[in-house]
Amino acid sequence: DPTHKENTEELCMRRVALVLFLGVCAAMRPDGLAPVTQDTPDDVPHDQCGVTGILNDDERMELFALGYDNEIHHKWINHDGTWSNWVGLGGNFSTGVQAVRNIDGRIEVFAIGKDDQLYHNFQQTSGGPYQTNWIPLGGPFAGSPSVLLNSEGNIVIFARGKISRSLMYNHQVHNATAVYWAGWSNLGGILTSGPSAVLTAESLVHVFVRGVDKGLFEKKQVATHSGTVAWSKYDGLGGLLASNPSVPATLNPVNLLEIFVRQADRAIWYKKQMATSHEADSVTWSEWQSLGGKMSSGPSVVVNNDGLLEVFSRGMNREIFVKRQRDHDSPEYYLWESLGGDSASTPTSLIHPDGSLHLFYRGSDKKIYHKAKKAVGKQTYEWSDWSVLQNENALDASFQLYPC
Repeated sequence: DPTHKENTEELCMRRVALVLFLGVCAAMRPDGLAPVTQDTPDDVPHDQCGVTGILNDDERMELFALGYDNEIHHKWINHDGTWSNWVGLGGNFSTGVQAVRNIDGRIEVFAIGKDDQLYHNFQQTSGGPYQTNWIPLGGPFAGSPSVLLNSEGNIVIFARGKISRSLMYNHQVHNATAVYWAGWSNLGGILTSGPSAVLTAESLVHVFVRGVDKGLFEKKQVATHSGTVAWSKYDGLGGLLASNPSVPATLNPVNLLEIFVRQADRAIWYKKQMATSHEADSVTWSEWQSLGGKMSSGPSVVVNNDGLLEVFSRGMNREIFVKRQRDHDSPEYYLWESLGGDSASTPTSLIHPDGSLHLFYRGSDKKIYHKAKKAVGKQTYEWSDWSVLQNENALDASFQLYPC
């Protein structure tokens, strides 16, 4: 029946139109002015479950990793140069830790629990055992925090609010008798990545985040005329990020910042500060420059013992790759070089004061691996083979890789 056919087609068209209308409405803000940009975390490699490395006050390396039992486990270099077994620190976590060494040399660690609260633990003495209980510091938060020691010797923390998605800030305060936390402050913004904070040569803190448009944004402390410190507005630095921003823990040889990210084309890109002749605006940012490559993780960056940048990332084949700077403050880098491996996360890079460079990653087999580069002559270095860091009895040797 032609009439029945026409009625059926009209009904289908009305249904399609209704679905499209409802879809448009769902994508509108309550005020109807603009579409809501959805947070798309799937395009950002999540490395909260990777390995964290830090040096004790006596220069012994210590590692932290999230265990299959949801506890944080740690492993360290003994005084005789051997690795300890993995030892559990308890807790019930969804991310690995961020670690910092405080002004008296004790390591303090921070991690997000399964309840989305931030928790804190610390060595009771420099190089000694940790507290038996984790101390809650509030929440809820999403992703890993960023922690550092500011110029006054106080620990500062930045985290992404789970509900507001804004940048949250807390810091320690010392008085004559005690150290306490000042409380959380909301620094605004809508973050689609974890924060990455760094202390500049001017002793001011800068924080870098990925915004709703996937561009890089900077928020920084600025000195006021009254001699106090305030927070600037967010400055957009462009780009189309597909990773968290990575800031080397050490400034480059001219004491300026360099930011490395994986962008939407899966290559590693960087942007750097440059000195200018304008006194009122003595530093400006360069344009984005590509280091090439096709990577499946964000970068991990260090300044090596020669003062040159080395950039590490996980390739599409799960091997670890490195790209090394040719000269000081140079835009020229050597080609990407494979270091092998079978990684399931961004590698962790750590420079030891003796000049050796250490890499760690969580493997696809859920074990933690280590590789070191040491000097074998003047400006000549040699990489070791990858070695698995497991306990002597081979029990409790692996750590579950969670899709966090």
